[in-house]
Amino acid sequence: MASAGTWGETQTYSDGLAIIVGKPLLFQPTSTAASHTPPNQGVKWRITVTNGTRETFTVALVTVYVKPGTDGEQAEEVFDSAGNLGTHLTGTVLPGASATAVYGFDVPQANLGKIDLEVTPDFTHNSSHWVGSAR
Repeated sequence: MASAGTWGETQTYSDGLAIIVGKPLLFQPTSTAASHTPPNQGVKWRITVTNGTRETFTVALVTVYVKPGTDGEQAEEVFDSAGNLGTHLTGTVLPGASATAVYGFDVPQANLGKIDLEVTPDFTHNSSHWVGSAR
């Protein structure tokens, strides 16, 4: 997977594993949120992994990274139990089934125009990227 996808686009691996990253949604972290620094903007994405392989897939190994702006500095993930953020994909997914979780990140206001979201499914699949604006 050499090219980056756009928000809402599914990227499928040769073995049938598929990942979709939904459009970004701006949100205001609650007062109990961890890893949010005002005046940064909270941005969240709904990420779905569909197991089109023949084997059970461990979604607990999925990692998500966000690099906003042109310098690619890593954004902090926002953990906000009151806002239902911070519960990652867990467990396994049977062939033909899907798992979904919402991931939120703390993005500087000036960098909302270009965001690179990277998903690494596990140790045997290469990372996939989605690039776009959160504005």
